[in-house]
Amino acid sequence: MFREPHRISHHNAIIGFSKLALETGLDRKQHEYLTSIRNASENLLTLISDVLDFSKIEAGKLTLERRSFKLSDTLAEVERLFRTELRKRNLVLAIVDETAEHPDYPANGIVVGDALRLQQILANLVSNSVKFTEQGQIQINASMSPSQSGELRVEFSVIDTGIGISAEQQSRLFESFEQAETSTTRRYGGTGLGLSISKRLVELMGGDISVSSTLGKGSCFTFSVMLELPGELELMLEQVRKRRRNIRALNRRNILVAEDNPINQQLALEFLQRAGARVDIAENGREAVDRATANAYDAILMDIHMPEVDGLEACRILREQQIDTPTIAVSADVLASSEQAAMDAGCNAYVSKPIDFDELLAQLSRLLPDDAENLLRRASDQDRQIREVTTDELLEHLPFQRLAGIDVGDAIRGHNGNVHLMIKLMGDFGQYYGDAGANMRDHVTQRRPEEAERLAHNLHGVAGSFGAQRLKEASKTLELALVEGDNKNLIGLVHSFEIALTEVLESAESLASDEISFRESDFREG
Repeated sequence: MFREPHRISHHNAIIGFSKLALETGLDRKQHEYLTSIRNASENLLTLISDVLDFSKIEAGKLTLERRSFKLSDTLAEVERLFRTELRKRNLVLAIVDETAEHPDYPANGIVVGDALRLQQILANLVSNSVKFTEQGQIQINASMSPSQSGELRVEFSVIDTGIGISAEQQSRLFESFEQAETSTTRRYGGTGLGLSISKRLVELMGGDISVSSTLGKGSCFTFSVMLELPGELELMLEQVRKRRRNIRALNRRNILVAEDNPINQQLALEFLQRAGARVDIAENGREAVDRATANAYDAILMDIHMPEVDGLEACRILREQQIDTPTIAVSADVLASSEQAAMDAGCNAYVSKPIDFDELLAQLSRLLPDDAENLLRRASDQDRQIREVTTDELLEHLPFQRLAGIDVGDAIRGHNGNVHLMIKLMGDFGQYYGDAGANMRDHVTQRRPEEAERLAHNLHGVAGSFGAQRLKEASKTLELALVEGDNKNLIGLVHSFEIALTEVLESAESLASDEISFRESDFREG
C-alpha cells in the first residue's frame, strides 16, 4: 500500500494539464468537462493521500521530522494555501499568534519539530471550517501553555462561524471514515479521514485534540503539540535553509535596480545576478519610470534619493499609471518617518542601507509570486550558481592585519560574503570618491546645500557597506546638519568628514593592492 507515489504523480499531472487546458479557448461544454476532470482528480488525490497517511500511522511507519522552523512562517503558509478559496467564498481567515508574548518562547521565533505535519493538521482543520462555513470568518489562535523546561507546549484553536456540530456527532467525529452525518459527504465531499489523521498526528506530537460546537453557531477545534527549543546547530541550519529558499525565489526573475551610486549599482548587480536574477539598472528616477513602463519587471529596488526624479516620486508616477510591480524602497535613512513616506508613495517594503542581504532576500521572496515547479526544476543548478569560495580556501593565503577606518568583518558581510567583489569595489572607491572631500568643502563654502546633502547621503550608504563606521557617522551627521540648515558648525563637520574619508580611501587602496589582508575572525564573526 505504501508504493503509491507514482499514482500521485499521475494525478498531479492530470490536475496540472487540466488547469492549463482550462486557460485556453474552450466552448462551454469543453470547459465543463475539463472542470469535472480536474475536480475529480483533486478529490481522488486527496483520498489517496489520506489513505496513505492513515495506513502509515496505523502501521507505525510514520516518523516525525525533527528540524527547526519558524511557527509564524507555518501559520502564514496555511493562510496562503487557502487565500484563493477564501476569496471565492467571501470569507476571512484571521491569525492571532500570541506565542511570542510568553517569556519562555524564543525571541527569534524558531522552534524544533515537524513543521510539515503541524501544517497538515492546521490545513485539515481550516479546510473543514472553510467547507462548512458559508459566511463570517475563520480564526486560528496560537499560544503557549506551561510546560517542562526545554520543551514548549503550543496550543492552537481553529474557530469558525459555520453550521456547527451536534453533541452526538461530536462523540464520533475523530473516528476513521466518519463525518458529521451521512449527507455530509454527498453535499460537501471529503473522505472522513482528515480529522482521524489529525488526531493521530497530534498524539504523535505529544498533544491532544478536542472540539466544542453549537449547531448553527460554529465550531472550535483545539489541539496542542510539544515543540523543542533549538540548539545552536538547529539555528544555523534554519538560517541556511531559509537563505537558500529565498535565493531560489530570485531565479530567472527580472529585477529593475534604480540607483545612482555606481558602487551600490555594482553591489546590487553582483548580488542579484549571482542569485539567478536578470537585472537592469536605472540611474535616476526618470529612467526608472521609463524602464518600468516599457518592460515587465518582477520587482523594483528603488533608491529614495536620486537626481531628476527621486524614488518616491517615481513610485507615485508608476502607481498612477496602474503599474503595480512590487517595489522595495532602499535608503540610508533609518527613520520611521522615511519608511512611512515610502509606504505612502506606494512602495511595498523598505530596506535601509547598508543593505542587509538576508533582509532583502526575505522581502523579495515575500513579494514575488510563487513559481514552485520551476524552482524545483532549477534547484540543483541554482545551488551550484550561488556557491562562494570557502573561508578555508581564502584563509590559506592571507596573513592577519588591520584596516584603519574599516571593520573587515562588517565589510565582508556588507558584500554578502563575496570577498572578491568587496576588494574590487574598494579598488573603485578612490576612482568615484577620491575628490569627495574637496567637493564637499566646495559645495558647503559656495552654498550648494543640495549637492552637499546628496554627496553626504551617498557616502553614508557606501561607508556602511564597507564597514567604515566613522565615515558613516560623519556623513550622516553632516547630512542631517545640511537638511536642518544648521550652519553653526558646518565647516567643523566637513573637516571631520574629510579626515574619515581620507582614512577609508587609504585603507581601501591598500586592501585592493594586496598590501593588507584579513584575519580569521573577520570571516567567522556573525
